[in-house]
Amino acid sequence: MLASNTQLLSRAARLVVPRSVAARKLSTFTPSYPPLPSFSAPGAARPAFFHSSFHPIAASSSAASSRTAQRSARGASTALALLFGFSASVISLSNADTLKLDAAPAAQDKSLTGVAPDASKQLVVDPDTSLGFPLYLPTPASFKSSSAQDQSKLRLVGLGVRTVSFLRVRVYVAALYIDENKLQERLTRASNDKTLEQNVKELLDDGTAAVIRIVPVRNTDFNHLRDGFIRALQNRLKKAIKDARVQTDSPLESEFQLAIHQIKDSFPRGSVPKGSPLDLVILPTAVNSKPVPASLNFEYDGQVFGQVTPNKDEVQQSSANAVDPAFTAARELALAYFADVGEISTPFKNSVQQGFQPQSIPSLAA
Repeated sequence: MLASNTQLLSRAARLVVPRSVAARKLSTFTPSYPPLPSFSAPGAARPAFFHSSFHPIAASSSAASSRTAQRSARGASTALALLFGFSASVISLSNADTLKLDAAPAAQDKSLTGVAPDASKQLVVDPDTSLGFPLYLPTPASFKSSSAQDQSKLRLVGLGVRTVSFLRVRVYVAALYIDENKLQERLTRASNDKTLEQNVKELLDDGTAAVIRIVPVRNTDFNHLRDGFIRALQNRLKKAIKDARVQTDSPLESEFQLAIHQIKDSFPRGSVPKGSPLDLVILPTAVNSKPVPASLNFEYDGQVFGQVTPNKDEVQQSSANAVDPAFTAARELALAYFADVGEISTPFKNSVQQGFQPQSIPSLAA
């Protein structure tokens, strides 16, 4: 029995391994990087090298957390700044005696609007180009040679921008001025059954003085403006012949063709700067018959540089046989802007159409 116990103890002794021997024989892990410094303080940040080398998931999560924390900090700072500014505004408002609120800006009015209380100095601003036009046009130089026109007050009826090409490039703004007395008479008996072209035609045939002011919105030259006028007159002549109002090779057509050549020769060379007005002055001729043929003067910088006056003998000769004896370059150039079809400027035509309504001009309303 004793021997068996001794054998058991001997076996147990052989199974027991001393701690020192176990420590020496235990496989250990040797890192391939320099030993990391110890961080005794709790919550101390670890080096970036550790995060990027051995914990990529933890590193990315930590970076995202850092960015979120920064955004939160910035958001908090902004909120505090806004809160501080609002508080300061409330304090300043509470200390003020009165509180003034600015009204919202009014919508832009497309109608003719003056900017001066005195009618003689009042300007009307084109809503598309912001160019200003006087409500009453100063006496043209062409009127000074005729005592009959000295008392005429030319009042603005309408204005609008002229555009070209499909890009709608703005070239100039045109404005129509008409003898105020004749305009008032016309409005009292105006008919809504007639088109704008018919109304303007009857005014001019009745011997009414008028001016179409051309103001470029960009730098241009006399030749460019002249060519536009010539094309408009040629188109009016073609339409008149087509409508049988003018006979081919008639004295009336010859007189009209001569007027076109006079306009070509009268225009000087040179530039017309932006904002410089060119006036087309339409004056009745001294003919005692109706309709009254009109003459055409071109004015620039207060001086007349071109005149187209119908030949009295030709007018009297053609009046008996012509369908439209008052078919002149002066009248047709004006009517080209207000034609029933193919007008030069639609905004200009629409504005003048509105101006022919008595309620649109308070001082002329019946």
